[in-house]
Amino acid sequence: MMARRLRVASPLGIFLIATILGLLTGLQAYNYVALTSEHKQPFIVLVSLNLTYWYSWALLVPGVLWMARHFRFERNTWPRAAVFHCLALFVFTAAHVALATSARGVILDALTERSFDWWSYFRERFFLNLDWEMMTYWAIVAVVHALDYHRESQERELTAAQLQAQLAEAQLE
Repeated sequence: MMARRLRVASPLGIFLIATILGLLTGLQAYNYVALTSEHKQPFIVLVSLNLTYWYSWALLVPGVLWMARHFRFERNTWPRAAVFHCLALFVFTAAHVALATSARGVILDALTERSFDWWSYFRERFFLNLDWEMMTYWAIVAVVHALDYHRESQERELTAAQLQAQLAEAQLE
């Protein structure tokens, strides 16, 4: 069963989802800046910055998947799972902000003339985006749980159908 779970979370699938999210949020950022700001930003800069956000999460998804599958929210295990996920939330948030900050520093140095203070930007982004980081983490955990519960439900239905077929066969004999 675990082998099937790992195939669902292929690196290519994670990369494609991150790319789609990065392009969509980059386009949204470009439209927002174009409509509301006097300081226009080139499309390539905004898309690149948004891609770094989602690619940074893509690098962390395997760890979040591991957490979601090893600390599941079930009837008897949810308090333990909640503690571990709350701790993991801060670890993954710090790791994500560090990755995204590093990538953004490289992009801003290469594509703009702005100066970049890594530590200041990291602190600002960590506290400013903590709510969004939490929602992203919990969304990944929720999707993993939903997919796993759906798969388990299908397996139970298949097992029940096989048992019914065996019962009908035994009754015929």
